[in-house]
Amino acid sequence: MVQSSLFRSGAAVVNRRDPAIAVMETQWGIRDIQRQLPVNFYISGSINSLDFIPGGGASISVAGVGPSYRQSRILVGLDLSMTDALTGRIVASVPLQRQMFSREVGASVGRFFGDTLVSLEAGGQEREAVHFVLRQMLSLATFELVGQVANEAAYQNCRSSISAFAGGGRPHRNGSPEAIRDALQVAAAAATESDQTEPTADGNQGGAEARENAAISVEEHINELSNQASVLAARAIAAAEESIASTTPDVQAQKAAEALQLVRLAGQALRRAAELGMDGPRGDATAIVVQRALELTIEANELLTPPEEASEESQTADAAPEDAVVDAEQDSTAVDPGQEDAAVP
Repeated sequence: MVQSSLFRSGAAVVNRRDPAIAVMETQWGIRDIQRQLPVNFYISGSINSLDFIPGGGASISVAGVGPSYRQSRILVGLDLSMTDALTGRIVASVPLQRQMFSREVGASVGRFFGDTLVSLEAGGQEREAVHFVLRQMLSLATFELVGQVANEAAYQNCRSSISAFAGGGRPHRNGSPEAIRDALQVAAAAATESDQTEPTADGNQGGAEARENAAISVEEHINELSNQASVLAARAIAAAEESIASTTPDVQAQKAAEALQLVRLAGQALRRAAELGMDGPRGDATAIVVQRALELTIEANELLTPPEEASEESQTADAAPEDAVVDAEQDSTAVDPGQEDAAVP
C-alpha cells in the first residue's frame, strides 16, 4: 500500500523487498549490482494497535411496538517513519489513529391474533470497511511523509484537496527540518557526482559496457565450471580405479562411494556450464572425461561383493583344506581289495 502511494505521488521508487533476482543474476555474472540505484530514504512502520471498544444501545417498546439502537467502535493506530539511508537517522515520523463506527438500527412489533402472538423484527447494520480505512490511513501517512521533503507550496496545494473526513484537518507533521535539509543536500550532491561519472558519449555506451562486462563474467564462470568438472571427474576416475584394483571389501566400498560422490558433483558442474552456453571442443573434452569417470564408477560399484557373500566365501575357503586333509587321510588308509586277497594264503 505504501509503495503504491509513493508511486502515485511521482517519487522515484526502488524495490528492496525482494533482491533475490538481482543477487542471483550478479552471482551468474550477467548483471552488475553496482548499476542498482542507491536509496536516499526508506519508509518503515507498522499497524500497532487494533482495539474493539464496547459500545452501547437502547430500545423502547410501547404496546409491543418500539425501536432499538446499538453502536460500537474500533480504534486503529499506525506509525510510519522515514529514515535517511546514508546515516540511518529518522528524519520524519507520522503517528495516526482512526475510529471506525458500527451502528445498528431496528424496530419490533408484537401483536396477538386471537390466542397467537405474532412478533416481527427488522433492522440494519452499518460499519466502515476495515481494510479500506487502513488503506486510507497508509495513504495519508505516506502523503505526510513525502510532504515533508517536498516543496511547501506544492504540499499545501495538495493538502487543501483532502477532505476533513479523510484526515484533512490539522497536518500530521512530526519531522526534523534540519535533518531533512541535510539529507536532501547529501542526496543532491550524490546525484550530481553520479551524473558526472556516467559516460557522455552516447546513451548506449554505459549499457554496452555493462553487457560486455557481463559477457566476460559469464565466460569466466564457464571456464571455472569446466575446470571444476574436469578435476572432479579425474578424482572420481582415480577413486574408481583404486576400488577396482583393491582386494579388500572395505576399501572397495569406500573408494566406490567416493567415486560416486565425485562423479555426481562433476555432472552437476558440467550441466551448469552447459546451461550457461559451454560448447565446442572444450565442452566435448570435459564431457568425455566425465563420461569416463561415470563408466568406471559404475564398474566399481558393480564389482562390490556384499558382506554376507564375502563371509560365506571365506568360511568355505577355510573349511576346504580340512576336507582335503580328511579325504587324503581316508585315501591313504583305504586297502585295495586285490592286495588284501593276495596277502591271504
